[in-house]
Amino acid sequence: MIITIAAVLAIGLLGFIIQHNQVLSYTIFVNSAPQKVIFYDADRHPVKTIYLIGDRRKKTATGVQGTLVVARKIHLNKNYRSLKAVRYVDSRQRGLLKIQSDPVMEFYYPSRNGKLRSNGRCKIVGHPEIKYFSWQGTSGRDN
Repeated sequence: MIITIAAVLAIGLLGFIIQHNQVLSYTIFVNSAPQKVIFYDADRHPVKTIYLIGDRRKKTATGVQGTLVVARKIHLNKNYRSLKAVRYVDSRQRGLLKIQSDPVMEFYYPSRNGKLRSNGRCKIVGHPEIKYFSWQGTSGRDN
């Protein structure tokens, strides 16, 4: 009985350690397919739509860093490498994905354990009306 209890506790502890150290971030999805991001005002009315197209990424001990392209529209067969890539830092410890574009965009995690949701709070420098976002994968075409 003691061995069974010890095994269950060990498995639970191992699961907690793996989940805590696993880097789950929005940017994992940016590098797999273009991501459509819709921004909303405080009343949840759509204000603006952009697309994020991953360029490079590197995992770190505290999150993910890399570059991506911010586009207003996406088109099949377009070479987005010609657009200027911007830096991003996806920090699970801070609960924040920060894109160093013009304007700077900040997406807040709903919790610091790295669990993803397809929507949440955000902030765009110079656009105080924008409060929320929704995040969706795309097929590579503007929908």
